[in-house]
Order: sequence, then structure tokens, then C-alpha cells
Amino acid sequence: MDVRDSIYIDTLKPLIVWEQTPERGDVVKVGRTIYLTVNKVIPPMVAMPELEGLTYRSAEMNLKSRRLNVGDTIYRPDFAANTVLEQLLNGKPVKAGTMVAEGSNISLVLSSGTGNVENPVPELIGLTFAEAKAVLSGSNLVLGTMFMDGPVSDTANAYVIKQTPAPRNDFNDRNLIRAGEVIDLVLSATPPVREEASVTEPENH
Repeated sequence: MDVRDSIYIDTLKPLIVWEQTPERGDVVKVGRTIYLTVNKVIPPMVAMPELEGLTYRSAEMNLKSRRLNVGDTIYRPDFAANTVLEQLLNGKPVKAGTMVAEGSNISLVLSSGTGNVENPVPELIGLTFAEAKAVLSGSNLVLGTMFMDGPVSDTANAYVIKQTPAPRNDFNDRNLIRAGEVIDLVLSATPPVREEASVTEPENH
């Protein structure tokens, strides 16, 4: 016998014979060499594809073409329904181009679309960008476009000086927003100036 080739199938045990030539039942001469194709012990490595922004079906086909498996599917509110928001390996984000073992299970965080329940728009003005992102994530809201008001060298510590939609309308009522919707931010290197209520001096009698 001679091992002619090897493959990798994650559902088979290592060194299991996948194929033989001549096949079982063939009539061969005495001393004929039997060639075997066996399952590898160590899985080959493949580059992780970029799945974020793809539909679930496209992501699934992309993974299968690289001999990777779809793991868990996790849904999170977002405006683009059924698109991939994150790709995870062993519960942690995995970047495109990272070498992973064939047969790995890649979990997908998918958009479930916007929610039906409306909640008050969070107050982000005065927070740093890092703090605002944490609030948006905790509220299942999406960071939209960022605008810079003047030069900003440290984005994470820049201050939110304006947001759209605003927390309140012209009548000072709370604006409402659904999970998965977008909030745009304007950032500045300096904190916003708070408007202080005017104080009426008591009259002297």
C-alpha cells in the first residue's frame, strides 16, 4: 500500500482512509500497489474572508468555499436586515485575512432589522466619543456619520457637541427612536458650552 494523497474533512477521524485505488472489489494482480487517500491529522489553514456587510446566504457560501462552517447565528437590531454585522471565532471577533483552521465554526452576528418599540433618544452631547459609542451599543443603536468641528487629534476622547436626531424637539419633548436606527454625531476637541439658566436677582424693597 502507498499513501498517495491526503485531504481534510472535519467530520472524519484523523488518518481514516477516504479513498483507495483500485477500488474495493476490483480484480488485481498479486503484488499490485494499493494507493490510499487519508484524512489529515492537522487541518490546513485558510484565510478568514471578509463577511461583514454580506447577506447571510452570501456569507454562508463564502465560508463553505473555504471549507469553513457556519457556527451560531446571533441577531442584533440594526437597520439592514439579515446582513452580517460581526464574524466571531470562539466567541471573539476575527478579522479578515486571519489564518484559521479548515473546519472551524464561524459564528455570525446578524441584523434583525429595526425594532418595533420606540425608546427615548439618548443624551450624548457632552460625552466623549468613546462614552457615546458605549451608550449607543447598550441602546442597540447604530453610529452613523461622524463630523469633525475643527481639528481633532484624539477621536476617542473628542466630545460630542451635536447629535442627530436630537434628544428633544422644539417643544422640549423627548424624541423617540427604534433599536437599530442611526444617530449621527458632531465631534470637537473641546467640550460643548452648557447654556446656564439666567438667575433673577431678588428685588430690594
